[in-house]
Amino acid sequence: MSVFDDILTTAKNAADVVGKKAIQVKDISRLRLSIIELNKEIGRNFEALGRLVYDAGKTGNSYDVDDSVAAIDELYEELSILSDEMNRLRGRVVCPCCGKENTLDATFCSKCGNRLPEQEKAEEKPEEEEPVQESPVTGEEAEEFEEDEQVAPAAEAPRAAVEEEEKPEE
Repeated sequence: MSVFDDILTTAKNAADVVGKKAIQVKDISRLRLSIIELNKEIGRNFEALGRLVYDAGKTGNSYDVDDSVAAIDELYEELSILSDEMNRLRGRVVCPCCGKENTLDATFCSKCGNRLPEQEKAEEKPEEEEPVQESPVTGEEAEEFEEDEQVAPAAEAPRAAVEEEEKPEE
């Protein structure tokens, strides 16, 4: 019976790992959809702002952009919170200097060498942690999965476009 018990224990452990991974994938997918919606909303706000400034310039009236800028800044703050949450779920921390993703246990950035902000270790590990069996994913498959899990770079596209417009032409 011990062989049967070992198989049963192994199957239970594997089912637990798969269940936890499925929950994580669901949460990451939900966050991705929220990030996509926020990016669309930011784009719509930039478009509306551009339209208002154009109309104001065409009619000779002045337009106060403070409300529009504040609304866009709020959306960027929400986007930052969602991105941080996604990185936490994926076990990553982003370097504040260069933007490179690093593992949560890293102390220094693997790209630029700057010290990474310290993460709360208590949140990451539950009090009672059962030994988890590693998944049989090969190195290449794991890399492909991690690439699929990355946030679209469009999250910062509108801000980059604004920064480019502000640079003087040479």
